[in-house]
Amino acid sequence: MVEIKSSQIKVLREKTGAGIMDCKTALLENAGDIEHAAIWLRKKGISSANKKSARTAAEGLVGVSLNNNLACILEVNSETDFVSKNKEFQLFIKNILSILSKKKMQIHDLMKENYADQILVEDALKELIAKIGENIVIRRLAYLSLENDDCFFASYIHNKVDSDLGKIVSLIVVKEKQKHELSIELGRKLAMHISAMKPLSLNKEQIDPDVINKEKDIIKAQLIESGKPDNMISKITEGKISKFISENTLLEQNWVMDTSIKVKDVINNFNKECGVELKLVDFNFLVLGEGVDVINKDFKQEVESQL
Repeated sequence: MVEIKSSQIKVLREKTGAGIMDCKTALLENAGDIEHAAIWLRKKGISSANKKSARTAAEGLVGVSLNNNLACILEVNSETDFVSKNKEFQLFIKNILSILSKKKMQIHDLMKENYADQILVEDALKELIAKIGENIVIRRLAYLSLENDDCFFASYIHNKVDSDLGKIVSLIVVKEKQKHELSIELGRKLAMHISAMKPLSLNKEQIDPDVINKEKDIIKAQLIESGKPDNMISKITEGKISKFISENTLLEQNWVMDTSIKVKDVINNFNKECGVELKLVDFNFLVLGEGVDVINKDFKQEVESQL
């Protein structure tokens, strides 16, 4: 049997991030050859990563990347909040954002992009899963772009763990030719408002008709259930829908920093005071874990899922 030295284990650990016993086993299986042992661990890691991929991932981080005329927001999920503090996990997200900011792509295209040293993103993800020991999922991404030189991006990150990573991220496109310093500051405040109020659309014209129809059906059902007479249901429904639209369209929402005025009034007042023509063009945001169905397990199931 080949004698394995502690110095070999140390080199392999630094190279792969694997545990001491895993490194020793890998070196024994590969006659002390560090390169072959690293490949052996990678294969072992990919195997364990595939097993972990069946587990629910609803924690993690969201992030933003701004690159000239293209900006991207991204959500990467993990199983526990603890992983969000892991520097390797954070670096992985930053590297993915860097790749995404170069050109528009979907997640299935991203997986086939080069991550580093001729390693594909999908393989880098599997290695990270093996190293951290949790399922990790690149879940959602969205792009915004600038239509011309009069526009600029503004963003806001809630519960930051780093300059461009956190738990909620909002991104907006603002049009203002002069790009006044105060305009940039207002852009940041508007992005903050979006993170807090989570509007469905920019204005009432852009709100999805299916969303309105679904809300109408819910309101009518509630009114019928409460015993309201038929001749009142239509009028009450229209009033409630008007309120729903106002509460869920950005320009009609009450300003989060002064609920006595609407967002559109904040912009109009700003334009008058500063002598500019600032306009909101588009926005998007991501809330970590939104829409993920988390299955609550008992202790026995939790242990078994880790095996």
